[in-house]
Amino acid sequence: MACASRPSSSKPPPTATCGRSATSATWPTCSASRARWRRRSRARSRSSSRSRSAHEDYLKGRHLWNQRTSEALEGALELFRRAIARDPTYAPAFSGLADCHNLLADQNEHLPVVAFPLAREAAVRALELDPHLAEAHTSLGFVKVEGDWDWTGGEREYLQAIELDQGYATAHQWYAILLVALGRTQEGIEHALEAVRCDPLSFILDSTAGDAFYYARRYDEALEAYRRGIELAPEFGQLRMDLARTLELSGRLDEAIEQYRRAITMMRGDPARSPGLACAHAAAGRDDEARAILEAMRVHARASYVPPYAFASVHARLGEIDAAFEALERAFRERDRAMVYVRVNPRFDPLRADRRFDDLVRRMRLDGPSSRR
Repeated sequence: MACASRPSSSKPPPTATCGRSATSATWPTCSASRARWRRRSRARSRSSSRSRSAHEDYLKGRHLWNQRTSEALEGALELFRRAIARDPTYAPAFSGLADCHNLLADQNEHLPVVAFPLAREAAVRALELDPHLAEAHTSLGFVKVEGDWDWTGGEREYLQAIELDQGYATAHQWYAILLVALGRTQEGIEHALEAVRCDPLSFILDSTAGDAFYYARRYDEALEAYRRGIELAPEFGQLRMDLARTLELSGRLDEAIEQYRRAITMMRGDPARSPGLACAHAAAGRDDEARAILEAMRVHARASYVPPYAFASVHARLGEIDAAFEALERAFRERDRAMVYVRVNPRFDPLRADRRFDDLVRRMRLDGPSSRR
């Protein structure tokens, strides 16, 4: 899920906060999360901080970062900045800073054109301080994939990270996303499941496993993965949105619509969240309801950013092929981060027979050698 939409208004999942609010005050109670990052820190002697306070700020920042809500990510950003201020030579804090910028761009909370250069700067600085830091290679890999659409460069960084630390779940997770986007779905599934094995209590990793199965059209396994994530984090709305999407593509449309509505309510009814519901209505033949949501998205887009990829999905589901391609071209020009998935997105199946689709995939270099291994 490194993927995909903005969980800004979902409440922090209880498993991440140990049942309390997402503030630094919750930190001493969250022994599992803290212990995990302490073990990782002890494994990197060359990246140890001279400042105990900087190290503690880093650990607290990683704990918040793992919650994935916009509020938690903003809090983590400040903690990583504080850690760097305490110790400007502490490489892991720079990697944490990069990862906050990465996810804030990924979730459309910060403009990618602003956030990804900041992420790159922080990741490069982390590698200058410690070239053997797996987290920093992973951070830079995300920038290369999501920000640059440099699939080869991103894969190189992820593989370097995994070679340095095979137990770093995020490296396997983000590499899985790249592999799936390139159409190497079985490899992607293997790395997504390896990430879960590295950290079996992370709802985000179950979400990524679900995504890998979803894009491989293995919908029953995707549903199982999303439900595991929901058990861990029942109030994290994006998981329920992903569950609904999979029910939709499975043809279980009434269930999908119900789950979409629940997810949108959990996410405070943001109209930018409703493309999925529009797609489900379109698939059920309720075109008027789908177009009403599409119009609400257009109205919302006058005041706030709505990714053009979302419009393309709805138009494709409605069978409005030219409008779908127009939206995809805009997404390409704006470097909409969701375009990474354009080659494998089942919602775009109605477009695949059109030569414009092959041309778009070619221009994104998603048909290159790295996609055919």
